[in-house]
Amino acid sequence: MTNLFFVGPIGVSIPLIVKDILHEDAFTLSFYQGAWAAGLLTGSAYALLFNLHKNRFLRSLYLIVVQGVVMIALAQISVVWVHLAFILLVATCASMISIPIISYVQENTEHEMLGRVMGLLNMVSIGILPLAYAMVSVVMSVGVTVPMILTVCGSVLILFSLMVLIDKKDIRTFD
Repeated sequence: MTNLFFVGPIGVSIPLIVKDILHEDAFTLSFYQGAWAAGLLTGSAYALLFNLHKNRFLRSLYLIVVQGVVMIALAQISVVWVHLAFILLVATCASMISIPIISYVQENTEHEMLGRVMGLLNMVSIGILPLAYAMVSVVMSVGVTVPMILTVCGSVLILFSLMVLIDKKDIRTFD
């Protein structure tokens, strides 16, 4: 879900926001890319330092909600420093979602199957990205704006997480 409705749309949207909405240049885009990298590092360091083993799935759902809310906010705000703070936040969330989930899979997969399972997860994860980019490109080609794409994708992430939280009550105590 996050690769389809978060990574793809945000990856396509950031350069377009910088160029078309903020009317900035490549120098400003480099700050966005730097904020993204800093967020990924921050989330990785946090996951490493605090060894997030308890409630991984519940925490991940909450962080997906945060990503959805921030995507909607990005669509509404046109202040560079606020965007940079939001990009830092959602990238931090991305690492804090993926690292504990990958750790869980590695801890709970039979040793003989680990390489296959991780390869499959990696293939699916990376394989969805071109589909997400294509989805955003097709939607934009029919006239849908970047703010609308961010709003819809952010809303889908929020609704998905809330549906899982409501429907799968055992996720609150799982792990």
